[in-house]
This record gives sequence, structure tokens and C-alpha cells, in this order.
Amino acid sequence: MGVVLYRLERGIIRMEQNAAFVEEIYQTIKATEMFFECYDGKKVVIVFDNAPAHRQTKQRVTAHDDMVILRLTPYSPMCNPIEGCFSVLKAHIKDHLAMDREEICDRSNMTDNDGVTLTITERSMRFLERAAKASMQYLTPTLVAKMELHARDWVNAAEDMRTCATESDFCPKLLSLSE
Repeated sequence: MGVVLYRLERGIIRMEQNAAFVEEIYQTIKATEMFFECYDGKKVVIVFDNAPAHRQTKQRVTAHDDMVILRLTPYSPMCNPIEGCFSVLKAHIKDHLAMDREEICDRSNMTDNDGVTLTITERSMRFLERAAKASMQYLTPTLVAKMELHARDWVNAAEDMRTCATESDFCPKLLSLSE
């Protein structure tokens, strides 16, 4: 399906925020035309890693008969499709920041459009947020589908008790998937 909803958040993500975001994701997915046309009657699956904000999400989220929350075991990012997407996103953010290097390093203008003086940290955060927003376009439905297949291969290998020596045992390198 691809990216249906995202947020840029500063600071620590609390469990309550995460639970509210899961509900918002669920409602957004259910409201899409694609879900209605292609997935009606299917379950919405939300996958979590072991980040602190995810620990009690299942207990805090409103239960829905057609929503499944899966929690991965520790140290299993290869089984989470979002991890590959994040790798691609971070690579594009770095590219974007590299292109803006001169502007980032030029501290002669430390004010925003309203003339408010910015701290170095605030100015840096704004560059990072701008790069993140510009890089979201690379998280295409095709990339997400490839990452889902990548994760599926790892889950199947784990279920079959195959040894997963390296990522390349199952699919091409993550960055080549973004092409």
C-alpha cells in the first residue's frame, strides 16, 4: 500500500503519543479508496520493534477486530519492512543535507523568515526537517512492497530454521531497492 501517514516529531515519543498515532494510522488506512477496493474484509497489520515507545502500545491502542499488532523479537530489524524503508530515507536525507552543505555551514544568516533569531540547534533541526520532508517522496509503494517481500523472506527463513548469514542471502542490498 505504501506510506499512508507520517509525522515529523521532535523529542521523545511517549507511549500515549504512539498509541494515538497507531489509531490515526488505522483510521487513515481504513478510509483509503485502495483499502476499500483491494483489502476490504482484510486485517490491518501494524508491526512494532522493541523501541521503548512501543512497549505497551497494544494495551493502550483501541482494539479493533480487523487490526493485528505484531511485536518483533529483539534484534530482528530484518523482519520489519519499515527498517529497510528507513535506510533508504536516511540515505536520501544525507544526500539532501550534502547538497545544502554550504547553506548549512554559512552562519551569517541565523534568522528565520519572520526575523526571529535561531539557535544553531534550531537552525540545524530545520535543515534536517526540510531534508526529511523532501526525501519522503522516495518511500514509494514499490519500495514498500519490496521491503515487505524482503521481510517476508527473513521471516520464512527464521520459521524454516535456516541460517541467515547475511542479508544478501535473500535479496539485493537495500540501497539497490530504492532504484
